[in-house]
Amino acid sequence: KDLHHPKCTRKIPCVNFCDLTWLPDSTGFYYTRMPIPGAVPAGDEYYYQRVYFHKIGENYKNDQVIFGEGREKEDEFGIELSADGRFLSVTAYKGWVRTDIYLFDRQENKWTTIVENIEAIFKATMHRGFIYILADYKSPNYKVCVVSIKDSGKGINHWETIIKEKKYPIQEIHLISDYLFILTLENAVSRLKIFTLEGRFLRDIKSSDKTFNLSSISSLGFEEEGDELFFSSQSFFNSVIIYRVKIPKFSISIWEKISFPIK
Repeated sequence: KDLHHPKCTRKIPCVNFCDLTWLPDSTGFYYTRMPIPGAVPAGDEYYYQRVYFHKIGENYKNDQVIFGEGREKEDEFGIELSADGRFLSVTAYKGWVRTDIYLFDRQENKWTTIVENIEAIFKATMHRGFIYILADYKSPNYKVCVVSIKDSGKGINHWETIIKEKKYPIQEIHLISDYLFILTLENAVSRLKIFTLEGRFLRDIKSSDKTFNLSSISSLGFEEEGDELFFSSQSFFNSVIIYRVKIPKFSISIWEKISFPIK
């Protein structure tokens, strides 16, 4: 977003570990924030995180709490808006062993519980009217499930598993246009795989650079309905390399090399 816009004159404090998601028209955003000093007992300033909505041009002190009131003080939240801006998903992280997921329909002003009170990790992302869920529920190496947004409140038994647990753990999933990209960790090395939205395997992302097959992949960047994917790759042999993948041909090229001179 344009940080030099004349309306961007105020700073919002207490946004440690902030997650943020913009409205499609850039008139506002949802974000997470810690409490203002003095609002909680001393020593609790890094607890009681809440989800707020901020309208551009308004004073942050008037921002409305959207989610988090009444929950345990240790809970932290991740947020995501659907591409059309109608649905807001909120993931409540309860330590490293459990997440709860909720969905807010901004049009109907209605909350739906997607999953709650199950000792497992669930990570959700929305795409074209569906919620894709990366879960370690009864699958320590993770599996990928999907449910339509309209059926998302019916419970976990209505989810469809489209990619079953494999030998190697799934670390991330990303939805881009007609494809599902999955990042796995195989023998301490990253692998980026491409599937259809229905879970059918298509191919691995490969490079002619031999060191690519010994690298760690991170920081995937893309537009949800875009035609390219960027990611960083790093290994013991190379500094950071930014790659670009063109979709749907899946051709890969080096976009930029970042060198760190040693003196």
